[in-house]
Amino acid sequence: MRRYTSRFGFQKYDWYNVLSDLIHNIASDKNILLKFKNKYSSKLIAESNWQWYSQHKKNIAHEWLRQSDFSKRRRVCSLFQHLGIEDLLSLCHDNGGFEEEALPDKKQKKRIEILELLASKYFGKLICYDELPDCRILLNAKSPLAGKAECHKETGKYYNSFGLKVESRIRTVYVLKNYIDGDSLGAVLPIYIHELLHQYGGDSSVQFRRALIRMNEIIAEKRKEILNFESKWKAC
Repeated sequence: MRRYTSRFGFQKYDWYNVLSDLIHNIASDKNILLKFKNKYSSKLIAESNWQWYSQHKKNIAHEWLRQSDFSKRRRVCSLFQHLGIEDLLSLCHDNGGFEEEALPDKKQKKRIEILELLASKYFGKLICYDELPDCRILLNAKSPLAGKAECHKETGKYYNSFGLKVESRIRTVYVLKNYIDGDSLGAVLPIYIHELLHQYGGDSSVQFRRALIRMNEIIAEKRKEILNFESKWKAC
């Protein structure tokens, strides 16, 4: 067993190398490897090597796992892939966890036009756009996302009527197909506005949270007027 001396003078074992040696020994014996796979392949998930993937993709995979039927599996380090344990990235991909995108069809375009009308009519002072970004469709019903925004850093200094600074330029927003195709305008409108508000920062930023609070206030204030568009929504 390999050891090293810490900066405080204590002897510590290099457990990663120990585990690596053990896994190598198991993998080198076909009979033991088969027994291991039969016993643990349905109980473990190996961590993926995220070096070549975006943080966004990693977040989706972890959120998908949390909501999936695989959530009770024990998470182990990436070395276990050498023992035939499927990694999180592959598991998420093979089970439809990553979102797929598409341009809206004719019916969806009409509904997006209603969302854009409501955004301009009731949220015009809250959002800060010269022109609303394109809206596309997330196809994967198993994706943990109800919507997302394609964000690019804003270099200028722009503020909305409430003093919120524009941090990102949003080129495209996406809404899950189930919501766009659903019968409830009240369910999809907050998702759409939520994504537009990412121009003020990420989900955890103070600015974005302030914008969400104001969004909810507007929805409460204008609820009856917004509901008047339900018939148009269903008629599309």
